[in-house]
Amino acid sequence: MKTTKSKTFWAVVLVLISAGLIAGAVYFFAFMPKRPAPEAVDPKAPAMTLVHLYFGHSGEPMLVAEPRYLLLPADLSARAGKIMEALLEGPRQEAISVIPEASRVNSVFVDENGVCFVDFSREIITNHPGGSAGEAMTIWSVVNTLVLNVDGIYFVKLLIDGQQEETLAGHLDIRWPLGPDLRLIQ
Repeated sequence: MKTTKSKTFWAVVLVLISAGLIAGAVYFFAFMPKRPAPEAVDPKAPAMTLVHLYFGHSGEPMLVAEPRYLLLPADLSARAGKIMEALLEGPRQEAISVIPEASRVNSVFVDENGVCFVDFSREIITNHPGGSAGEAMTIWSVVNTLVLNVDGIYFVKLLIDGQQEETLAGHLDIRWPLGPDLRLIQ
């Protein structure tokens, strides 16, 4: 008789322990704080990126880099266009814009060879103050900003209202795609 009572006792203990574990698990999962599901990362979605925009130095004919975080799309042409928008907005720190007032970017396109075509409005010529140093600062502000910030852009071709021009201010040939000039960066 003792063995039957002993078996019954252990069976009741086992049932109570099982019931307690089940109740605890239900309570835990019912009241556990919910973690948000991880968001799927869309490789085509814009991401904040640190870029260096090149503006004129206030005291000498050199370019200075101004770091800025921008929300950039994955598409190469759209990325270059956003960077050009930021460059045309001008500096936020102690630098000067070397893009003439009222200049606009009509379009930006990157071809399969890594040449970025930047089509400016005519004001980049008509409002340019002139001088070979000023012309160099304008040109390489654009070229260095794009080539040094966007993987896949190796050269920049400047257009004016969709047309090729010889120069911006009479000194430097812009008929060909231009590469970066690191000698102008302070």
